[in-house]
Amino acid sequence: MTTTEKAFQKCQVSIYSNYRKFCQDIIELCEALNNDETDEALYYLGEGGEFCLMDLIVGAHFHFTHWHRGMSSLEYAALSATGSIFNPRHSTLDDEDISACFVYDTLKELAESHHRNPK
Repeated sequence: MTTTEKAFQKCQVSIYSNYRKFCQDIIELCEALNNDETDEALYYLGEGGEFCLMDLIVGAHFHFTHWHRGMSSLEYAALSATGSIFNPRHSTLDDEDISACFVYDTLKELAESHHRNPK
C-alpha cells in the first residue's frame, strides 16, 4: 500500500469523526501526492464509495476556502495543501458533482460541530 493510499484511508475515517484530525490528514494526503511518484490511477482511489480521492480534494478545497480562520490557522494550511493539488481557477463547486458536494457538506457539518464543541 502506498503512502497516498494510507493517507486517503485516514481521511476516509477522520472526515466523519474529528475536524482537526481531518485537517491534519488532508495535509498529509496532499504532501504524499506531491512527494510520491503517483500513478494517475490513484486519483480515482475510492471510486464506487461515497467519494474518490479527487472528489475529496475538490470538496475539501472549497470547504477550506470558506472555513479557514486566517493565514495562521490549521484550516488555511489545509487550504494551501489542497491548492497544491487542485487549482479551481474560475470554477465553482457544481451541484452536479455529487461526491465533491458530499465532501463539502460533510466537512461543513463536522466544522460546525467542532466549533460549537472544540476538543
